[in-house]
Amino acid sequence: MGATYTRQSTYTDGDVIQAADTNDEFDQLLAAFAAGTGHTHDGTAGEGGPLSNLLGHSITFGAGTSGTDITVTFDGETNNGVLKWMEDEDYFEFSDDLLIASTEKIQFRDTAIFINSSTDGQLDIDADTELEITAPTVDINASTAVLISNDLKLDSDSSVLGFGADNDTTLTHTDGTGLTLNSTNKLTFGDAASFVQQSSDGVLRIDGEATVDINASTAVTVSNDLKLDSDAAVLGFGADNDVTLTHVADTGLLLNSTMALQFNDASQFINAPSATVLDINATDEIELNATLVDINGNVDISGTLTVAGALDFGDLDISNVGSIALDTITNDGTDITLDSSGDIILDADGGDVFVKDAGTTYGSLTNSSGNLVIKSGTTTALTFSGANATLAGDLTISGDDLTMATNTAGALLIADGTNFNPVLVGGLDEISTVADNDVFLAIDTSGGGIGGLKKVTRSTIISGTGVSGNISNIVEDTSPQLGDDLDTNSHNILIDDAHFIGDENGNEQIVFQTTSSAVNQIEVTNAAVGNGVQIASTGGDTNIDLKLLPKGSGQVVIDGNVGIESGLIDLKNAGAVSKIKFYCESSNAHAQTLQGAPHSEAASNTLTLPSTGGDVNLVSTASTATLTNKTLTSPVINTGTFGTSILPVSADGTTLGSASKEFSDLFLADSGTIQFGNDQDTILTHTDGTGLTLNSTNKLCFNDASQFIQGASATVLDIAATDEIELTATLIDVVGNLAVSGTTTISGNLVFGSATVTEAQLEILDGATVTTTELNIIDGGTSATSTTVADADRVVMNDNGTMVQVAVTDLAAYFDDEITAMPNLVTTGALNSGSITSGFGTIDTGSSTITTTGLISGGSLDIDNVLINGTTIGHTDDTDLITLADGALTVAGTLAATTGTFSGILKTDDATEATSTTDGSLQTDGGLSVVKDGVFGDDVKLLSDASVIHFGADSEVTLTHVADTGLALKHTATADDKPIVLTLQTGETDMAANDVIGKLAFQAPDEGTGTDAILVAAAVQAVAEGDFSSSNNATRLEFHTGASEAAAVKMTLNSTGAIKPVTYQETYASLSAASTVDCDLLTANHFAVTMNQNTTFTFSNPPASGTSFAFTLIVTQHSTAVTLTWPNTVDWAGGSAPDAAGNNEVQAYGFITRDGGTTYYGFLGGTAIG
Repeated sequence: MGATYTRQSTYTDGDVIQAADTNDEFDQLLAAFAAGTGHTHDGTAGEGGPLSNLLGHSITFGAGTSGTDITVTFDGETNNGVLKWMEDEDYFEFSDDLLIASTEKIQFRDTAIFINSSTDGQLDIDADTELEITAPTVDINASTAVLISNDLKLDSDSSVLGFGADNDTTLTHTDGTGLTLNSTNKLTFGDAASFVQQSSDGVLRIDGEATVDINASTAVTVSNDLKLDSDAAVLGFGADNDVTLTHVADTGLLLNSTMALQFNDASQFINAPSATVLDINATDEIELNATLVDINGNVDISGTLTVAGALDFGDLDISNVGSIALDTITNDGTDITLDSSGDIILDADGGDVFVKDAGTTYGSLTNSSGNLVIKSGTTTALTFSGANATLAGDLTISGDDLTMATNTAGALLIADGTNFNPVLVGGLDEISTVADNDVFLAIDTSGGGIGGLKKVTRSTIISGTGVSGNISNIVEDTSPQLGDDLDTNSHNILIDDAHFIGDENGNEQIVFQTTSSAVNQIEVTNAAVGNGVQIASTGGDTNIDLKLLPKGSGQVVIDGNVGIESGLIDLKNAGAVSKIKFYCESSNAHAQTLQGAPHSEAASNTLTLPSTGGDVNLVSTASTATLTNKTLTSPVINTGTFGTSILPVSADGTTLGSASKEFSDLFLADSGTIQFGNDQDTILTHTDGTGLTLNSTNKLCFNDASQFIQGASATVLDIAATDEIELTATLIDVVGNLAVSGTTTISGNLVFGSATVTEAQLEILDGATVTTTELNIIDGGTSATSTTVADADRVVMNDNGTMVQVAVTDLAAYFDDEITAMPNLVTTGALNSGSITSGFGTIDTGSSTITTTGLISGGSLDIDNVLINGTTIGHTDDTDLITLADGALTVAGTLAATTGTFSGILKTDDATEATSTTDGSLQTDGGLSVVKDGVFGDDVKLLSDASVIHFGADSEVTLTHVADTGLALKHTATADDKPIVLTLQTGETDMAANDVIGKLAFQAPDEGTGTDAILVAAAVQAVAEGDFSSSNNATRLEFHTGASEAAAVKMTLNSTGAIKPVTYQETYASLSAASTVDCDLLTANHFAVTMNQNTTFTFSNPPASGTSFAFTLIVTQHSTAVTLTWPNTVDWAGGSAPDAAGNNEVQAYGFITRDGGTTYYGFLGGTAIG
C-alpha cells in the first residue's frame, strides 16, 4: 500500500464490521490515497496497482440488519446508476438499464447456460439441456417471424393455439384425445373453397369445391355404408375411368362394355364378350356350391367333366363322349358293359389300374418306365419289357410241356451264366485232365467256352494230374505228412473259418476266425540281434486297431515294463466306465482308481498334469482342500458360498447352465432385480409382498414379438396376440366394463340376470340384439304383448321338440294352402270395383300388365327379384339394402359409384377409431381435398415418417416430421429476410400487470418414477410488467427451473434488459497438495489448497481471448514454510510476486485474464487471514 498506510484493524470470519471499528482504517486509507501525499493507484510506475487489487478478494456492504435494503449508487455527472440489494426479497434490483457489451454473456450455473447477443440485432438464450419459460402468457413479438429450430411443446393438457388478432380461430389440445378446431371453423387447402369442417355437431364436411380426390398409397376403407344416391350413379375405376360400374335404377349394377370382373388374377374373371354371351373363366377350376345347380339349356363341355361326388345317369347310356374323368362308377348291381367298336383305353395318368373285389385290391397294372408291371395284391409278379417277361417268383407249370421256339430232342437246359440253353447229352467224351471246377457231370470250360456234359471217373479225380503236374487234390488223404519244410512257393496257405494250428497232440494253439471280404490282418516281423520282434496291424485301411481280447473276466497280462514310444492310450470298457487301477503291490488288493466320466455326462474331458513346479498332489473329493489361483474349466460345484459377486470373464461371455444341465431354484433377496441387455434396458424387479415389476413399457413376449403382455402406461395393461388369447379358469371375473371390438365366442351357456341361454338358442338368435326380458319370453314366459306383425317378423315354434324361428311369410303360405273358401283367382277381364282382401289368394295376370294411376299399397312388392316392402328396398336375397325414412336414405350394403356429389352433409355414424390408413370410419385410397375449415374431434395422425403440414396458399411454410427426431418448421422461400416466425398470442383483451402473455413449459409426464419426475421441470414465460396501453407493452421474461418441485422462477429478464437471478453462485474447487497444482479454469473460479511441499502452480483451460475471466486462489501455508512458484504468464501488481505467507497462515490471491491466458494480472487480496 505504501509507507504512509498502517493497518488499524484485524477481522476474523464471522465478525460484524461496525463504523466505529473502521473509522481509523478509512482515515488511513484516505490519507494513503490522498492525491497530494499518497499514490494515484492508476497502475502506472510508482503509483501502485488499481484500487480493486488493493481492496482484496471481497468487499462487504451493509451491516447485516434484518429488513434493511442496501443501495450502491454510482454518482455520474448527469445520470446516476443505482444497484439495490433487496434484503427481504433476496435479489438485486437494477434501477437503470444493464448493457452487456459486445458478445459478452450472462451465464447461469455454468458456461453452457447463458444469454448474450452473438451478433448485432440478435438476442441468444442458450441452455445445454432445456430452456423453460413459465408465465400465464408468453408474448413473443417479432416483426417478421419467430424461428424455432426444434420441437415446440405445449405441455398443458388443455393448451390452446390461437390464430387471428381476436383469436377467432383456436386449436385446443384435449388430454388423451387430440386437437380441436373451435366452433365451425375450417381447415382450408389452397383457397377457401376447399376445406374440412365440422359444419354441425357430429357432421364432418369435406368440401373439394369441384371434386374430392381421395388418394391413399394402400387403400381407403369405409367401415360403414357408402351411399351413391343417384339412380344413375357411376363408380369409375382407372386414371381414365375406362372401367365403370353403373347403377341401373330398380334393376342392379351394370359393368360397362366387355370389361371383366376379375378374381385373384387376370385369368379368373366374369365378363360379357357380346350382348348375349356371359363368360365365366378360370385357369383351373370353376366351383359352383349349392344344394342344387339348375342349368336351363344345353351344356357344351369341350374339355373334361370331373365330378367329385356321384354322377347319376339313371338307366341312360353314356355315348359319344370324348373322355370322362370319374372317381367312382357305381352301378345298381347289374353288369357294367364297356362296348366299343374301337379300342378301350385305361389311362391312369401316372397312377395304377387296380383290380378290386368288394373294395379289397387283389391286383394292379403299373407303368414302370414304359414297362408293364403286373402285381398280385401289392407284390410285383410279372414285368414285361418289350418282348421279354420277368417272373419275380417261382414258375409252376401244371401241364406237361414247356414249349420253346428252339426245342432239340435229347438236350438239357444248361445255364451259361446269363441264360439257359439246350445242350445235347448223348455222345459225351471222357475228360482226361481234371480241371478244378469239373464234376462228374460237368460243363467243360477248359476251352474257355461252353463245351458240353462230359463224364469224369473217380480214378481220374484221385490220380488226375493238374496243369502243373503237382498234387492238386489231397482230400482223400486224411493224415498227410510232410517229409521236409513246407515251401509255399510264394503262395498262401488258406485255413477255413474257425480252424486252427495245433500242437503235436492235436490241441488248438492258434484258431483262425474268418471275416467276409476282410482287408486288414496281422503282420508278424522277426528281428535281428538287439531289436524286438513286432506284431503289427496291416491291410487296406489307413488306420487299423490292434485288439487283444481276454475271455470273460480274464485280463491281458503284461509281465515287465511297458513302453509306449508314440501315440495315445484309449480305454473303452464295452459300455461301462473305463478305469485305470494303481495297486500298492502285486499281492495286495489296495488300489487307487483313475476313472472316466459316465456316458450320461455327454462330455469329453482332459486331465493335464502340471509341467512345472515340482511334485503336485491331486485334490481328493473326500477331504477339504483349497485351490489357490487356479482356473477351473467347466467345473462342477455341488455347494458353495460366494462373496460380493460372481462375474464372467468377459461381457456376454459366460452362460449360466446349459441345455442339458439346468440350474434348479434361484433365490433373490427382497427388491432383487434381474436385468437384461448390455445397457440393462429391461429390468424385472421384486417388490416385497407384492410381486415382480417389469420396468417402463417393456413387454413380456411369447413365441414372437407379436404375442406379449405390456404395461402400455401407468394405468393400461395390454395383452396382445396375433390370433387368439385363451383364458382358462372355472370362473373369469371381469371387474369393470368389458369392451369387445370383435366377435365373442362362448362355448358354454350365457346367463343374463336369471335367464340362461344355451348355444343352440343363441344360434337361433344369431345376429339379434336381445334383452333379459326377451330371453325370458323365449324361455317359457307367460306374459303377452300386443304388436303389429310384419312379413319380416319371425315366430318361435316347437318343431317336433326343437325350438326354431319361422318367418311369418312361411305361416302365411301355409294358411293360404289351407284356405279353401277363396281359391286362387284367375281373371281375363277387369276388376273395376270392390276390394281384394288378405284371404283373396293369388292374382295371376299372366303376361298382362297391371296399370294404375293411383297408389299401390300393401305389405311388399316383388318385381324381378327386387323387393319393395314398406320402407325398405332390396333384393329377394337381401331385403333391406335400402331403407327410406323422412329425409333420410340408408343403404345397408355397399354403395358403389364412380363419383358422388352431395349438396348437403356427408355423415358417417360409425365411431371406429382410425389406427391406420385402412380402418377408420372414412377411408380413401387417394388424397383428401377440403374447401373449407376442418374440425377433428380427436387425434390427427400423420403416419408417414416424412409427413408434412403445409401452410399458406403457396405452401411457403411447412411443418415436417423428421423420423425418430421430431418436427421441423420451415419457411420454404429462398429470398433474403424470410425467417420462420412462431408467435404465441393471447386472446386476452385487457392485459394487466403480471398477466402471463405466453409460456413454454418442459415436462416428462410419462417418467416411470412419478412424483417430482412428472412435474413441469422448466419453463419460460412472458409476463406483463404493467397494464398494457397504446404506449406500453413492457414485458419481462421469467425463467423457471425445478430441482425437486414444480418449476419456479429462478431468473427474470425485464423490459429494460436487466437480468435478475434468484441466487448467484460461483464454483469452488478444493485442490490436493502436490509438487505441481493445476487450476483448471474450466471447472471453477474459486480454488483452495493446503500446502505440504514446495509447489509449482499452473493455470489451464482459460476462456478464449476477448473474454474476461477472474478467479481467486486461497493458499494455506505449511507448518514449515514451503516455496510457491507461479506461471511466468502472471503480471503481478507492483512488478513481482508477493512473499509467501508465514507458517500455517492463509493468503488470498486474485487473477484476471482477458487474452486467453497469455497474461494473468495477479494481486494479493489478503494475507495472514484467519
